[in-house]
Amino acid sequence: MRSFLLFTLLSPLLLPLIVSGGGGPPPPPPPPCPTRSAGCYDSSDNKGDAGTLTAETFGFYISETAYKPGSCSASAAKTIADAQILNPDDHIAACGCIAGADFDTQVEAPKRCCGDDKSDCGMVSKGSLCSIDANSRDGIWKQASATGDIVHVGCQNTEYVTDGTSWIPCTSTEFKRTIGGHEYLCTGSSSIAECAGSDTCKAKTAGKCLQTGGAIASGQNSSEEKVNYCLSTKKIVTDLDNTNQPSCEAAKNLDGTPGNFKWTGTKCCSEADDSHEHYNDQTGGCWDSKPVISIGFVDDVHDVGNFDGIFYGCVVSANNYLPQNNGYLSLTNTHTTDPLITDSPYCARDPTQTFYCSFKEKWLPTGGEDKTTFKRAPMNVSNTNATSQAECCAPTQCWDGQACADDQASTPTAENALPDFRCISGNWTRAVEKTSLGGDSVGFCPDASQCLVNPNGKPEDNNNPAGSPQCIADKQYIKDDFCFGGNWSARTTQIALQMLDMKSSGSYSLFCDKTQDTLNFLEYLTLSGKQASLYFGTNANNVCVLKQGSTVVVGASFNTAFTDAAALDLFGVQSCSGAQQTDGQYHKCDTAGSLWYNKKAESILYSKTALNPSQPSFFSMFSSFLSNPLQNLISTLQQKLTSPPFPISDLTRRVTKFQRLYITEQGTKRIFGVLQDNQATVEYANFNSVNICDYASQFTQQVGGSASGIACTQTGQTYQVLAQGSPLTTFQPEQAWPDLTSKVRLT
Repeated sequence: MRSFLLFTLLSPLLLPLIVSGGGGPPPPPPPPCPTRSAGCYDSSDNKGDAGTLTAETFGFYISETAYKPGSCSASAAKTIADAQILNPDDHIAACGCIAGADFDTQVEAPKRCCGDDKSDCGMVSKGSLCSIDANSRDGIWKQASATGDIVHVGCQNTEYVTDGTSWIPCTSTEFKRTIGGHEYLCTGSSSIAECAGSDTCKAKTAGKCLQTGGAIASGQNSSEEKVNYCLSTKKIVTDLDNTNQPSCEAAKNLDGTPGNFKWTGTKCCSEADDSHEHYNDQTGGCWDSKPVISIGFVDDVHDVGNFDGIFYGCVVSANNYLPQNNGYLSLTNTHTTDPLITDSPYCARDPTQTFYCSFKEKWLPTGGEDKTTFKRAPMNVSNTNATSQAECCAPTQCWDGQACADDQASTPTAENALPDFRCISGNWTRAVEKTSLGGDSVGFCPDASQCLVNPNGKPEDNNNPAGSPQCIADKQYIKDDFCFGGNWSARTTQIALQMLDMKSSGSYSLFCDKTQDTLNFLEYLTLSGKQASLYFGTNANNVCVLKQGSTVVVGASFNTAFTDAAALDLFGVQSCSGAQQTDGQYHKCDTAGSLWYNKKAESILYSKTALNPSQPSFFSMFSSFLSNPLQNLISTLQQKLTSPPFPISDLTRRVTKFQRLYITEQGTKRIFGVLQDNQATVEYANFNSVNICDYASQFTQQVGGSASGIACTQTGQTYQVLAQGSPLTTFQPEQAWPDLTSKVRLT
């Protein structure tokens, strides 16, 4: 080591000696080799600044000063060839020469420089993505560790999403992937949407951030484009049915405007995937993709409504008003294929009883009224907006063509709801005006077969003669007053008709009179020896007596039960237990058949000889024996007596009721007389040997002259006598009744 140092120090001094000793001067040393400084060089060996070259013009990079070898002396540690770096992937500074390139030491060595090659576009290496812009100028490595981030690789016009370990490209194939709790959708058009619900999106620079209700299209590359919605659950769906209300009602159209969709309980109506959607649900329904929330209607017609989520039609099958809606019945539930509409009958109500199905084939508000019963007008009515043949009313109401009429059953004097008709307990009945029992008022009963007792009575007592009724039923009675086919008659009248049915052909006489005027017959007939007045005087009404030959029949009605001991004892009968039927017919009390009892009418028939009464047709007998003869008599008097003593009352209105009756026939002669109230009318037929009007004139002079109220007319051999009482005279027809009837001799 020391020898080397000594040589080095002495060599400059010895050199001239050596040369001179060698025969001439030494040659000059070679010049130093040219060098290149560290830096970036293009393909033409021109040096450039870092980040100024393009991938195409990049030549190499020299990391330190290097020389170019040749006939020169080395001027640096390395030659250019040894020092230059040709591949930007090999050195971070070489990569830095290229404008927009990015170097990553964590990726595979051959791929570390992002942006130095066209093949770098979208390159993925060890979880890093080389993203280069659309102009291929700027490249950057994106780390996969940024879970959920979306990167747009411009050079591919493709978006990538990272799941935390790798990058997933969105190409022409749609897919969905849940990453970090958010669902991502590749739309098939190289773009990605992130559904964050109410969260903040994880992607910061690319992709479409969707929050609850956000919409994005997919399937543009296929024949069927779809609209996708972001749910509050951070999921992406095309069908909002069976999701949730916030997602449904926050949903937007593709242009970002509100979708105005409605949640109907379990489904969402109006979303784009359900064209012409129809269904029933919990709180509403969907009608041709339009929401109808309960209570709601499909249109202004109100023929179909949604109640509690179900579509109900109002008699859609009918054609009175809306024949054009019949096709609704063929609609089906889009999701189940079941019939969509439940067609309701007239007067059906919705579950809340707020609407009812009208005859007009639409749902109308009840207004708090009872509209449960279908009612028809009693006459033909045009079906218009204002009128209809039928409608829904309360059970006790009636329909008059325009409105529901209230029940008139308990208002006998109320004006008829319609001309000739009254609404009675929900049904139209013909209006039959009736005269009250006292004859001092008129009114109506619920049923034409009833009789008016007192318009001011209690409707709840109707058909209860023992109460205070307004009306009683046919065949019921109050004392002697008997309801007969809707008109007041008397039980005495029924007894008279029964007796007339029992008579045989030939001469006979029948009279009905006060009890005291018939007691002689009763005393004669009864076998017990008891005085009939002891019982009849307090219990019986008028008594009728039929005489034909040697047969005498007595009939009477009672105001107490006939079968008490006193009554049975009077007629010498021990028991009447076999005649307790309430069928309105006579049944015999004794085996002999002399006493017959009608329990329903509380009336009896009695004769010393056996009887066998049948069940006559009272209506036909009444017309033949009483009504027609009396009406003819009254008509004749009205025609003949142009100036009667007093106006002839309308006796024919109450022709079924009389106080006294007298009928007798002997040969061709006949007397027919009726006394009712203050008027007696008597007809004498075939009296050819006696001038009845002469007797009437004589009687008139006896009782007051022209003011007596007695008048007589003659038609051939038939005479008609009218005897009237009045407050203007003390005469009463009862005074003349025996003289006008039983005292007139027919022989």
